[in-house]
Amino acid sequence: MKDSARCCFFLLFFAGYLQSGSTAVAQGMLPHPANGVPFVQNDLPTIHIECGEALEWMYEESNWYSNEEHPASFIFQSAGSTDTVSNIGFRLRGNTSRAADKKSFKISFNTFNPGGSWEGIEKMNLNGEHNDPSVIRARLIWEGMRDAGLPVSRSNHVNLFVNGVYHGLYYNLEHIDEEWLEKRFIQDHGNLWKCTYPANLTYQGSSGEDYKFTPSWSEDRVYDLKTNVAEDHYGALAQFIDVLNNEPLESLPCALEDVFDVYGYLKIAAAEILCGHWDNYIGNKNNFYLYHRPEDQRIVYIPYDADNALGIQWFGEWTNQDPYSWTDASDRPLYTRLMAVPAYKTAFTYFMRQLMDETYTLDWMQARGEVIQSTIGISIADDSFYTMDYGFDADDFTLALSENWGGHVAWGIVPFMESRQFWADIQLDEALEWGPLSLTAWAPSPLVNDTLTVHAWIASTEGNTINSIHADVQMEATSNVSYPLSLVESSEFGSLWEAEIPMNGSAHAWWTVVAESENNAVQSPCTSRQVWNASLSNGLVINEAMPLNNSFMQDEAGGYADWVELYNAGNAPINLSYHYLTNRLDWPNRWSLPNVTLDPGQHVVFYCDDDVEDGPLHAPFHLDADSGDVFITTMDADAWRLIDSAHWNGAAPNASWGRTTDGAPSWTWFFLFTDTPPTPNAPNGDMENVVSETASLEAPWHPNNPHRAGQPISMPHSNVWNLYQSNGVHIAAGESSRIPGNLLQPGAYIVHWNLLEPSSPQSHTILVQ
Repeated sequence: MKDSARCCFFLLFFAGYLQSGSTAVAQGMLPHPANGVPFVQNDLPTIHIECGEALEWMYEESNWYSNEEHPASFIFQSAGSTDTVSNIGFRLRGNTSRAADKKSFKISFNTFNPGGSWEGIEKMNLNGEHNDPSVIRARLIWEGMRDAGLPVSRSNHVNLFVNGVYHGLYYNLEHIDEEWLEKRFIQDHGNLWKCTYPANLTYQGSSGEDYKFTPSWSEDRVYDLKTNVAEDHYGALAQFIDVLNNEPLESLPCALEDVFDVYGYLKIAAAEILCGHWDNYIGNKNNFYLYHRPEDQRIVYIPYDADNALGIQWFGEWTNQDPYSWTDASDRPLYTRLMAVPAYKTAFTYFMRQLMDETYTLDWMQARGEVIQSTIGISIADDSFYTMDYGFDADDFTLALSENWGGHVAWGIVPFMESRQFWADIQLDEALEWGPLSLTAWAPSPLVNDTLTVHAWIASTEGNTINSIHADVQMEATSNVSYPLSLVESSEFGSLWEAEIPMNGSAHAWWTVVAESENNAVQSPCTSRQVWNASLSNGLVINEAMPLNNSFMQDEAGGYADWVELYNAGNAPINLSYHYLTNRLDWPNRWSLPNVTLDPGQHVVFYCDDDVEDGPLHAPFHLDADSGDVFITTMDADAWRLIDSAHWNGAAPNASWGRTTDGAPSWTWFFLFTDTPPTPNAPNGDMENVVSETASLEAPWHPNNPHRAGQPISMPHSNVWNLYQSNGVHIAAGESSRIPGNLLQPGAYIVHWNLLEPSSPQSHTILVQ
C-alpha cells in the first residue's frame, strides 16, 4: 500500500463546492469571485484621493522608491453611487515604473486602520501601464486565464483624481494577499511567497534559512513571505526546491507531484508563453507567487504582472520562440526539468493547443479588446499623463489592437497572437485525442468523529469520462480495502468526489485515490499518505483556559488577554519545540510553541490575544468564549496528530475551564472569589503555594526574554527577591542585586522582587532556555 504508483493531478480543486458564499464568474479549478463593486465591468468608475502635500513628496526623485504610506481619503464613484473611506494609506508602487512620469499607486485600507477593508479587499493596485499604448494587454491576458479556470486577479479600469487633479486612466488590479486567498481556496492560511528577480528556484540548500536571502539592490527577499510572517517558516519551499532540482528524472514525477501542483503549472506556463509574457519565471526568473496549500500540503504557482506581453518586447522575438525551449538559460529547473519528462511535455502541448483553440482565439482577442476600448476610450483624450513617457496619443490607443507602435511595442495585440499561434502550430507536437487525466485528492488530518473523509477533484479534459474512482485505504493491522467515492457536484471545469470512511477506532490509516477513464488511470497522492485518528499521549496536556479574561490577569503589556495553561503530567521533561497550539483543527500548525522545556509537574501560560509582537508567550489568535476550542498538535510520521484538546461553551468573564486537578481527566469551571478560583501557573483546585500571576514578561532591568540557562540575572539595585517555579514551588530567596545562574535551568519561572527602599512588590516571568 505504501509503494509509489504513477500519478498525476491538476492545479486546484474546485474550492467553490466546499467554500460557501463563493460566487464565480468562471467556475474552474478555483472559483473566480464575482467582480463586485471594485472591479465592475460595464462602467468606468472614478477614484478620488486627497493626500495633501504627500503627493509632492512622493514625486520628488529621492522618494520614488520609498514605500512609506501617507494618510489620505478615498472616494469611489460608480453607476451613480458614491462610497467614502477616510484614513487610507497611499503610496507609489512598482519597480521601473516608479521612474515613469505616469506613476503607479497602491491604496491600503488597513495601514492606519488595522483589520480595515473595503468591499472585501484590503489593498488596491492602480497601474499606470505607461509602457502600453493600449493599456489593456494585461487585462486581456488575465481575463483569458480566468476563462480557462486559472487562478488570476480581478481587474478593470478606473479614472483617478489626486488632490482634485485628473491623473488619468488606470488599470485596477486585485492585490494578491490573504484576502485574495480567502476567495479562492478552501483554506487561506498557508504560506504565500512573492517571488521576484532572480527567483530561479535553483537549489541553495536543504534548510528553509537558505532561501531567506535578499539581492543587493533591494530590502525584500527574493522569496518574500507575505503571510505568517511572524512564524517565518520556509521549510515547505525548501522541500519543493530540493525535490525539483535533486530528484532523479525517472522518479521526479512521483516525488514532485507530492509537493507541487504540476499540471496546473503546465497550463499556466502554456498560457504565459502563448501570450509572450517574457517577464515571468521562464523568461526572466521574475513575477510569480507560490502558495503552500494547507489542505494537501502542495505548493501552487500563481502568475502576476503581465504588462510586458502581447507584443511588448524590450528584447528578443517572442512570436516564434519554440515553446519547448522558450529559454536557453540553465537556471530554470521548473521549466527545463518538466519539459524533459515526456508525460509533462505531452500535457503542456495539450494545454497550449486547447488555449489556442478555445480561449485566446483571434476573434475573442479582437472582440473583447473592442469592448474594453469602447468603455475606457473616452478617458484617453483627457489623460495628459498618457502622453508623457513615450508620446502616445489617442490614435495610438485606437490602433493598438491591430498595429504596432514601434520601438518596444513590436506588435499590435491581434497580429502578435496571430503570429504566435502560427508558429506554435508548427512547433508543437500533435496533441493526443485525449488530455491528461488530472486528479487531486486530499484528506484532513488529524481526523474527527472517527471518520476519514477523502475528497477528490478531477479536472475536465477531452476523452476522460470517469469509469471508476475509489480510495484505497489500509488501516492499522488490516489489509488494503477499496471504498468508492461519490460524485458531489460537477461543472464545465471538472467534478468533485467524496467518501466518508469509518475508522472503527483504528489509530491511523494510509490512503490514496485511484481514478480510471477510458484512456487513463491515475493515482493521487502518488505516495500513500498517513492520517492520524488516535491522539499522541506524551504527558503534555491543556490544563486550564480562560476564554474571556476581562480583568483577572494582565499580560506584560498591561492588557487582559485570554490565556491557556499547559502542564507536563508525565514523568519526563518535555521540550515544546515542534509542538503547536491552535484554535482550529483544520489549521494544526497555527502557532509553534517556543523552545522551552517543561519539567514534570510544571506549568506554562500562553496568551491568546493575536499580539505576537508582545513576546514569545503570545499566540496569533483569540479564544471564543461562546463555543471555543483549543488544541495541541504535532507532526508525527509526516502527518498532523492531536496531542490534547479542550472545548467549552458559554464562558463567563474571568472564569477558567480547567481540569479539576492538574492532569485529571475531569473538567470544571473555576470562578473568581470562590474557594476554587482560576490558578494560572499553579496547581488546579489547590490554593496552597499558589503564586499570584500578575507577573510581567518584561522588566526594565531584564529586556531579554527568554534568558540563557546557567547565566545569572542582574538587577540594577539590591532587592529582596523570591524565585518560584511556574507551578508555585518556592526555589530560593535572597537580598541582593543578582540571582545566581545555577538556579536557572531551562523552564518557566516567576521572580517576586521588592526594592529595599519603600516600594510596591513586583513580579516578573522568566523563560529560560
